[in-house]
Amino acid sequence: DIQTELLPTPLKFHYTFNLRELSRLLQGLLQSSPERFKGPKKFLRLWRHECLRVFRDRMVDEEDVATINNIILSHMNNAFSDEVNYASMDPILFGDYWAVASEQDPRLYEDMQDYEVCKAIVEELLYNYRKTEGNMEMVLFNDALEHLGAIHRILRLDGGHALLVGVSGSGKKCLAKLAAYITNVKTFEIVLHRGYHEAEFREDLKTLYTNMSTNKDDHMFLVCEELIRDESFLELINNMLTTGFVSALFCEEEKDTIQENLWPEAEAAIRAEAIASGNMNALINKETVWNYFRSSCASRLHLVLCMNPTGDTLRTRCRDFPGIAKCTTIDWYFPWPEQALYAVACSLIDPKFSYSILSSPTFDSENIAQKKRLQGGLEKLRETAIQIEQLNVKLAVQKVVLEEKTSSCEMLMAEINEATVVATTKKTQAQEKSAELAKQAKIIVAEKDEAEAALAEALPTVEAARNALDELEKNDVTEIRAFATPPKPVQMVGEALCHILQASEISWKAARGLMADANFISILQQMDVEAIPLKNIQNLKDLIAKRKMTYDDVRLASKAGGGFYKFVLAVITFHDVAREVRPKRERVKALEREYNKAKRDLQKLTDEVAQLEETLFSLRRQFDSAQTEMENLKKEMDVMRRQLMVAQKLTAGLGSEKERWIQELANLGSEQKCLLGSSLVASAFLCYLGPFTFEFRERLLYEEWLSSIIHDGIPVTDNLRVNTLLATEVEVALWNSQGLPSDELSTQNAILVTKGPTCPVCIDPQGQASRWLKEMGKNLKDEPRSIRITTQNDPNFLRTVENAIKLGLACLIEGVEESLDPALNNIIARNTRVDKGREIVMLGDREVEYDPNFRLYLVTKLSNPHFSATLYSRALIINYTVTLTGLEDHENKRVLKELEDRLLLELATQTGNILDNWELIGTLEDAKNKAVDVSKQLAQGAVVAKDVERQRDSFRPAARRGAILFFVLADLSMVGPMYQFSLSAYLTVFLKALKKAMPHSSLPKRLSNIKNALTYATYCYGCMGIFEEHKMLLSFELAIRLQQDEKLIRPKELAFLVRGNVALAEHSHPPPYPWIPETVWRDLVYLSAFIPRRFGKLIKDIRTMGDQWKKWFEAKNPEVLPYPGRYKKLRPFVRLCLIRCWRIDRIPSAITHYVVKVLGKQYVEPPITNLADVLPATSPTIPIVLIVQPGSDPQSQLANLAQQMELGHSGIKYLSMGQGQE
Repeated sequence: DIQTELLPTPLKFHYTFNLRELSRLLQGLLQSSPERFKGPKKFLRLWRHECLRVFRDRMVDEEDVATINNIILSHMNNAFSDEVNYASMDPILFGDYWAVASEQDPRLYEDMQDYEVCKAIVEELLYNYRKTEGNMEMVLFNDALEHLGAIHRILRLDGGHALLVGVSGSGKKCLAKLAAYITNVKTFEIVLHRGYHEAEFREDLKTLYTNMSTNKDDHMFLVCEELIRDESFLELINNMLTTGFVSALFCEEEKDTIQENLWPEAEAAIRAEAIASGNMNALINKETVWNYFRSSCASRLHLVLCMNPTGDTLRTRCRDFPGIAKCTTIDWYFPWPEQALYAVACSLIDPKFSYSILSSPTFDSENIAQKKRLQGGLEKLRETAIQIEQLNVKLAVQKVVLEEKTSSCEMLMAEINEATVVATTKKTQAQEKSAELAKQAKIIVAEKDEAEAALAEALPTVEAARNALDELEKNDVTEIRAFATPPKPVQMVGEALCHILQASEISWKAARGLMADANFISILQQMDVEAIPLKNIQNLKDLIAKRKMTYDDVRLASKAGGGFYKFVLAVITFHDVAREVRPKRERVKALEREYNKAKRDLQKLTDEVAQLEETLFSLRRQFDSAQTEMENLKKEMDVMRRQLMVAQKLTAGLGSEKERWIQELANLGSEQKCLLGSSLVASAFLCYLGPFTFEFRERLLYEEWLSSIIHDGIPVTDNLRVNTLLATEVEVALWNSQGLPSDELSTQNAILVTKGPTCPVCIDPQGQASRWLKEMGKNLKDEPRSIRITTQNDPNFLRTVENAIKLGLACLIEGVEESLDPALNNIIARNTRVDKGREIVMLGDREVEYDPNFRLYLVTKLSNPHFSATLYSRALIINYTVTLTGLEDHENKRVLKELEDRLLLELATQTGNILDNWELIGTLEDAKNKAVDVSKQLAQGAVVAKDVERQRDSFRPAARRGAILFFVLADLSMVGPMYQFSLSAYLTVFLKALKKAMPHSSLPKRLSNIKNALTYATYCYGCMGIFEEHKMLLSFELAIRLQQDEKLIRPKELAFLVRGNVALAEHSHPPPYPWIPETVWRDLVYLSAFIPRRFGKLIKDIRTMGDQWKKWFEAKNPEVLPYPGRYKKLRPFVRLCLIRCWRIDRIPSAITHYVVKVLGKQYVEPPITNLADVLPATSPTIPIVLIVQPGSDPQSQLANLAQQMELGHSGIKYLSMGQGQE
């Protein structure tokens, strides 16, 4: 049924249905599980859902959608009539979202019931997506949920691919990313950059497949239309769709690496598959591993193509690359329905967002700010009146308090003097005691140092002996201990150690017992030598004297014995020294005891002094406090007296301002009541009207939208104009001073640039936007903070943009072509994310910290650029093309506004008592005086402005002539793209023509001279840059435009001359004479009916004056002869209509005659261009381009010009660019 009723057409080229669609239907059915689809009615509903996804989603209009629905319903009625009611219920949404939040529960494909349930689940998933993947603004209306489910279904299928067809901005990309997130599929996107071609695309595909070799998750390759920079990309994508892989993508080395990494996994999978098929001898080699890799990628890779249906591009691509339509499941996006638009509006105007919207600068911030300033000023005036009443009462009270404070200060001063005398005495005693202690301390230190020095001389000997013990090892101690009957030197050492360690028994046996301790050496090293009793030292000396053994004797007997003996000798030496210094040390201790007692006495005396000083400090602090309070009271009383003096002056001086502020506050309140309608008009203007001409903007704004708003009862400001709604007079005056033309279109464009919701892209063939943006972006106080200017061809282009982003500067990109550098995509779309508190944006493949003050302006000189639909959805296209009106003293207003704002700001921001701010009082008086002066100047300026306007209006015809002539030149671009004329160059021609025009005392004659000179100068300027065959066309266009401006050519007359007879129906009247051709007669009949005012009686006149018409018709040059009858009085242009009917072969000659009649003979004799005349219009940066036709050579003219300028042969440099490089 589908194949017979829905046949493919040029617009429905993808309406081809075969077994692929049936297999996709079965794939969808196989996603079901028995526990979720029990009974026929649930499975029938699933069958209907899969049919809708496979067949209905590719339909391009509602009529075909209804056809699909009817076919499905018919088949269900025929087979399952009892279950059809349940299966046909809408909405029908299937997915596995229910258990997505639980990692344990299996995700089963099932019915999602209705929109609200599905929306709640997806909103939670969207919230999680934003936390992990980045910000995504999305409104989940019903259609979005259905498309999300369709993409989700495709991604669940092995090797499922999607073709999403819809206009840019319909949400295809966002829905695909969210669906991939829900399905746990990794998203792979390509980041475009300048010079991105097939080689780079292949490298990115390698990256994709390499990632899939290491990551076993499914991958979604998201391909948007802007990615397809070259149609060769589609050849590779077509291979991926049809085979799941791209042949010859990897070189042998790269393949070997992948095969090596995958070998264990591939071997296990191949063997398992072989065993399952009964083959026990699976073949494992490079080829089978590579085939496993390809098949694995094919099943896990999902291509999602986002295409735009406008134009023939999609149809051509599907024809040239069949896999795009045949190997994908197509999801066609209709224009969003009313429910979608309503959902988006509700989400944006939700109550929780209302404050931020109403306080945005575009709509209400100026209103609210001005109201706050006025209310603050009025409140301060009211507070002033209340404060004046309180001043007299306060003055009387504070006078009594001042007398009490004075008495208190005198009493405190007496107490301070008495305490000072006592404190001085105690302080002197403490100083004397301190000096005495210092002398004692010196004596103690000297004697203590002497004793310590003597001990210090003996200590190195002991330390050396201790260090010698370090050289002994455990085996040495074990060796000496092993002697049952030791040599005499060793036995002597053992007994000596017993004396040192104060053993109970002095014998070799006791010594061996001491050495048995594992820490014996450490005990000797760490013992307090000075603590050994004098008796033990004396016994030690007697033992050594008795045995008469030297160190060498002991060393020869035992290494360990020698070390121990050295330690024993050092102990004896140290004890001898310590005995000598002991009396000195005892004396030092006695002196220290005396010193400490004296020190305690001094501390007691010092504490007494400190207590006295603290008491004295407290008294002085009380006195200072009282003195300060007394002085403050005096100052406050002085302030109050001055306040009383100025209060009446202040309130009287601002009396008139108060009344005006009250009235202005009431006006602002009235405007705020109309805020809803005004905001609606303003937002619609900012979002939609940028690309259109001024006339179309006016029609939409004031005839369509505003009328609809008033009709629906939405309150809106009377006589609303977007220029006054969205810009103040001060802003407009500033823009004009920066070079912006003062016409309404230019003001609208400035509003769109400065207050538009997205990045502005200015269509600026005449360069007005560039000049204004450059001037606006200047920062005279800080030149490094000025606007950055670059072009896409600049080698430092991306670096310039990056610096502007980081520093928060404005960046102007000039000379933009129809294709933008892909690196700007995220900047234009403002796709930023927050990372560790910093706002980050991707500039190409680089992360750049984003300053919110950054502004990007794009300007193109193309008069009719064909930008991509994606750019229209991301940026605000603004048409700056000069209008006729645009070619034809705000300072005092700005000063007045600034003075008023200054006055209100001072009043509103002043905190505390307004009468305390003497600078404010001076400011208010100064502002009031200046406001009066400025108001007088404005009144005088208005009179002068009217006089200047009258004088200027006198020359308006000349300005209008210049504007008309410029648009004649501008329209030549429709004849040939090479014919481009800039406004700046034309203005130079205009000024030169004004200088050449003959002066005259009579204004009408002067204007005539200017217009004639200007017209001919424009003609010569135009002829210089166009081909010979188009010069007559230029003259004809000049004549037509000038006569149109004089209302001498009606639109119907021009339409007939251009289009001729466009009637569809044949007339039934044959020619009255055989000499009149049939085609001529048909044209005459149509002319008489089309322009009845001029030719209503033409058919009758031909019948009655056949001889005269025959003679005129058969003449060789009828265009120059008198026309028959009443038609000899026709205007020159209207005569062309008759020539077009009678003798179309004479139209070229008739046009020449018409131009001569209207403009003069010189306009049909093009001037010969002389390079000497062209040269003054050039500069080192404005070249001359000579377009050379075959057979012509301008070298002789260049040589003659060089000779005239006395440059010689060396003055001309010839450079051959090579064939094909011109």
